Amino acid sequence: MTKVTAWSSRDFRRIWGATTASALGNEVGELALPVLALVWLGASAEELSWVRVATFLPYLALTLWIGVLVDRHPRRPLLIGAEAVSACVLLTTAGLALVGSLTIPMLIAAAAVLGSMAVLHMLADFSFVPLVVSREQLADANARITATQSAIGIGGSGVGGALASMFHGAGERGGSASLPVFSC
Repeated sequence: MTKVTAWSSRDFRRIWGATTASALGNEVGELALPVLALVWLGASAEELSWVRVATFLPYLALTLWIGVLVDRHPRRPLLIGAEAVSACVLLTTAGLALVGSLTIPMLIAAAAVLGSMAVLHMLADFSFVPLVVSREQLADANARITATQSAIGIGGSGVGGALASMFHGAGERGGSASLPVFSC
């Protein structure tokens, strides 16, 4: 019996690549935003906790509602839209940091939007995979995506830490302020 792998599907390879890039960006961003708050904005412990809450609260508060949205609309535009909004927020955040106009409330708002877009992407992605692979390939596709997400979960923070160290070590305000851009 010939094993049918998900890699034989061009559409799966494309969605896997996009999912991998998005997941790596999310992991790097989970470290980049707090570093930006601490190093460049001098955030207090309370302010830093608000940045972290804003990042993860959408997973708790919005998952059900965003799931309904995903079920009622085409997934591909939702995936693209979530990434486009995330990129705009990250570029805006980096731009504000570069010119010295970024504040903690702005960073909290950016973290909330990024967390919401991460939830949207995650839910749309989960329901999009069965549309791009055959029934026989679905288990293999899910296994590959899960393995990749696990690897990124382990290594993504390390990449974020290396980037933060590299930019902070350079001592350039612009270099560290542009760190969130690497999470797109």
